[in-house]
Amino acid sequence: MPSSTAPTVQVATQWEDYDVLPILTSLLPNQPNIYHNLYLRRHNPEHTSTINASHDIDDRSLYALNVPIDSTTTHFRSYFSSIGAGRVETVIFEDEPLPPQATDVASAQHSSSSSSFTTNKSKKRKRQALENFDERLPLPKTWDRTVHKSGTSAVIVFVDSASLEMTMRIVKRQIATHSKKKRKSKELASDEESHLWGNGIISGSVPSLGVERMLFLLFPNFLCI
Repeated sequence: MPSSTAPTVQVATQWEDYDVLPILTSLLPNQPNIYHNLYLRRHNPEHTSTINASHDIDDRSLYALNVPIDSTTTHFRSYFSSIGAGRVETVIFEDEPLPPQATDVASAQHSSSSSSFTTNKSKKRKRQALENFDERLPLPKTWDRTVHKSGTSAVIVFVDSASLEMTMRIVKRQIATHSKKKRKSKELASDEESHLWGNGIISGSVPSLGVERMLFLLFPNFLCI
């Protein structure tokens, strides 16, 4: 006689040195909940310079792998707030333009100003300095929101180290709770709805995607009626 016990569902909680945080991304009636695995670990200070950041972020940042494709800084702020974690200052995505380093901009400005009262040869150097400065400036965006490719990484910077430590504790608790509930059932409790990705974001604070965006582009006055 077959057993009536539900099969055990294995849930990954760690991968290499990453904590695997399941983020609820879809909650529909009579449909299984859909989760997106976000891989988190402490930021490695050796890579701070590659993202044009100051080393004061070293002890208050997380490295995130496989961010949701619709991620924004606002999404991460809202999500971590919903689970009671620390406050996010900013998020640096690998596929978005990095700001120029302050030293580079100052150097270019100094080069252009110091050659303003020189000979023709110096004017040529000035023109070259201005051209180099222009190359450092990012081109204007043609799209008001980035849709990330699958597997994109990011550095999540918190307001202070205490916020980071609190977030790490909360993340481990979320992972343990999810794993425990998953082993008992294929569905999690309905209180997970408050942790739904994108919940709590004020309408209009982030450029829309999907059907809402299409309607706005085709009929810009439609949503105002």
